[in-house]
Amino acid sequence: MEPVMDLSDSVYYRNYRLTRHSIERYIERIGGDLGNMIADLDSSWLFDARNKRAARKVSASVYKSEQSGGWALTNGNAVFIVMPENKRHVIVTTLLIEGFK
Repeated sequence: MEPVMDLSDSVYYRNYRLTRHSIERYIERIGGDLGNMIADLDSSWLFDARNKRAARKVSASVYKSEQSGGWALTNGNAVFIVMPENKRHVIVTTLLIEGFK
C-alpha cells in the first residue's frame, strides 16, 4: 500500500495517520525521510514503558500517552507515540530511544 498525503500534511499509510509533527520529529531526531519512517514503522513492535534500558524521558512520554489511551511502538531505535482515532491510529510524535536530543 502506498502512502497518501492529505491537505493537512498528514500521511495515511495502512491503518496509521502520520502527522506532520511526527514526520518532522522523525527527520530531526532519527534522520532519514518518510520512506525510512514507514520502514521503521513496519518493523516495529509494542514498546514496554517498564523497559529499564530506555531513557527515563522516553518511558515517561510513553507512560503519559498510555494514561490517555495511547501506546507506543518501537523498532529499537525510534519510538512512535500512537493515539487511537475513529478509523485510524495516529502517530503523534517520534522519539529517539536514547532520549530527547
